[in-house]
Amino acid sequence: MQLLWRHYRRRMGALGVIAVLLGFWLAWSETGSWSHQLTGAIFDAQIHQWTVYTQATMGSLSLYPGGLLFMGLLVGLLLMNGDLKDHFNGFLFMSGYRRTTIYWHKALLGIGTLLAMALVTTVIHYAVYLSHLAPGQTFNLALPGLLTSWGYGFLQTVGFFTIGWFAALIVGQTGPLVITVAGFLVSLIGVVPVIERLWFPTQPVSAQADARLAGVLALGWLLAIVILLPWGAWLYRRLSLENDGHYLLFAGLRWPVFLVYVVYLGLIFVGNHIAWSPMTLIYAAFVVFGYLWLWRPHPLEWWRRRHTGIEK
Repeated sequence: MQLLWRHYRRRMGALGVIAVLLGFWLAWSETGSWSHQLTGAIFDAQIHQWTVYTQATMGSLSLYPGGLLFMGLLVGLLLMNGDLKDHFNGFLFMSGYRRTTIYWHKALLGIGTLLAMALVTTVIHYAVYLSHLAPGQTFNLALPGLLTSWGYGFLQTVGFFTIGWFAALIVGQTGPLVITVAGFLVSLIGVVPVIERLWFPTQPVSAQADARLAGVLALGWLLAIVILLPWGAWLYRRLSLENDGHYLLFAGLRWPVFLVYVVYLGLIFVGNHIAWSPMTLIYAAFVVFGYLWLWRPHPLEWWRRRHTGIEK
């Protein structure tokens, strides 16, 4: 752990500064309309139950700094992709430590760093809230709602960390990695309405419905963490440094990645009830794009190979 921390401490410190500044800015922006909307005790009567309270039902209030989700993704990407670019993986593999030990210590370092970021940013988050109280307003947090909502937020942060971590483990090119992860995050906008329709088809919009949806999403994040982290450990033991620079660092993942991509897109299109004709055309275009992306060399890769004398 000391070896890993010496290598990553400056990067983790820089991300920590970004997390604090982002949390401060978001909290400051949330307080802009308080004097016109909130009176009396803030949070007191709203979060007294052991349930998840999200910003969808809390309005201009948030119990967990939302910017930490983005930081979780960045930490996961940095810890895995950075080692490919500075060849630190080669050093670690020759250090005498088992790959499994290296993998789980890196994961522990990442999650521990995120926990420290979350605690510091949360303190600043609520300090900004306190500094913006208008005359007649009081600030009284109820622990049940605070603990469950904060725990749900941190679970999401670790979930985003796991996605970035796993994606950077299997994708060896930084540009395509960023495009892949960004496309997945944008697609989540279409996934949440699908989940709402599948689990709560007749549920009216309310705090209770929002809490139930958060429970389903929390289960999804937990499953993703439990599946992807151990799977990543299995793959990390088989990581070949000879594949550095390839889009997929594991050629055997082409079909699984393609099938997940196809099924995932189909779920989004069907769940959001797009008309069949345009949906079929768009879906077919994405399937063809996925095939070309995974099985055919990109123009830049083809050009590089041709002009450097490397055979396909």
